[in-house]
Amino acid sequence: MPQIFTSSASTNLGTPQGTYIYDIHILNASTLAAISSTDSLHIFDSATLAVKNTIPKIHNGITCLKGLDENVVLTCGRDGLVKLWDIRVGGGSESGKLGKVGKKAPFLSLAANSGYNAIAAGEELTDHTAGVVVWDIRTSGVTRHYTESHTDDVTELQFDPFAASLLLSGSTDGLVNIYDLKQVASATGDADDDEALFQVINHGSSIHHAGFIRPVAGNSDHNIFALSHDEKLTIYNLNDKSILDTPIEESADQEEDEKSMWGDVRQSLACEYVINLLPRTSGAGGTLVAGSHQQQWVDLMPFNNEWNDAVNRREDTKKGRMYGWKVVFGDGVRLEGGHGEEVVRCVRISEATRTVYTGGEDGLVKIWRGDEAISVEMPAEPELEEEEEAVDVPKPERRQKNSGKKSRTTPYTTERKK
Repeated sequence: MPQIFTSSASTNLGTPQGTYIYDIHILNASTLAAISSTDSLHIFDSATLAVKNTIPKIHNGITCLKGLDENVVLTCGRDGLVKLWDIRVGGGSESGKLGKVGKKAPFLSLAANSGYNAIAAGEELTDHTAGVVVWDIRTSGVTRHYTESHTDDVTELQFDPFAASLLLSGSTDGLVNIYDLKQVASATGDADDDEALFQVINHGSSIHHAGFIRPVAGNSDHNIFALSHDEKLTIYNLNDKSILDTPIEESADQEEDEKSMWGDVRQSLACEYVINLLPRTSGAGGTLVAGSHQQQWVDLMPFNNEWNDAVNRREDTKKGRMYGWKVVFGDGVRLEGGHGEEVVRCVRISEATRTVYTGGEDGLVKIWRGDEAISVEMPAEPELEEEEEAVDVPKPERRQKNSGKKSRTTPYTTERKK
């Protein structure tokens, strides 16, 4: 049976009724940050949830929150801007602003890699283009602008915590792309997409979340997960040297075989919606987070690769390690009561304090605690290695741009009700 956590405190962060809490970020041991549908950035205490500072109207349509380090957070919005906020200055003060030359497209997603001095933002489809923009933190200059890799909104960005130069993007066009930032950009920042693309995955459904996940602790192999807006989950292999050295036709067949398809996981998890898959940075596997607003709970379930177990390895020799991914139903945590009948937008976990933080469409942030140590883990900011030599990678065939904007699944960053 999972551990039962109960809510010990909640707050609306001083927001009016009808507000959505979009996301929460754990800055450090004492401070959290959150963004809400009021277009505000909220800085508050991690133990008491007491508000330290609220910075109103920081964007015209805020969409994303990410951390750069323990004192600085990033936000972006539909105004086509990325802003940096330093909590050491007046409890939270704007310390930088990033944009791009030319027409500003709305930004929907963010990623930051302090070890590679890079910030990336994903664009909403505008004038038949949805790009990924990368800036150098040191100069605030655009170093790359990939405009031909996606044909719809870029809803997810993640840097690889195990290989500093790899950047993942996910889109409502159903593609997950991996870029190698070591490929040299042009002087204008318009680096060629085909030169930079390390891998292209067609998930077949609009991407809600995607990222890197390690099947075995201490092993250099790692996989990619993709979770769509219609709750379909698949684990894919990240291309490695053995695949890159094979002919392109064989590489495509190998990639097709080496994936773990879960399909729509709502039935197997007995849930109504999936919030995210949170990879562990220390160790392997991750935590699959799902909820039910009708039954009013949120479950945090360990998601591990058990192929190394002798029995599983013997039974699945022909299938391989990709078939070892399992949900460990009995070892997780249930947040009893959830956010009532409202959807939970975000879950963040502090392993050190055995605390879970949630934000929902009821406008509340809640603290959850249990008596025992939490066996699931929220990814922390990784310690990144220095840049390595560039790797020659196969170039995917260039896709034609859309002639017009097609209908698509509404991104989760908008007001989405189940």
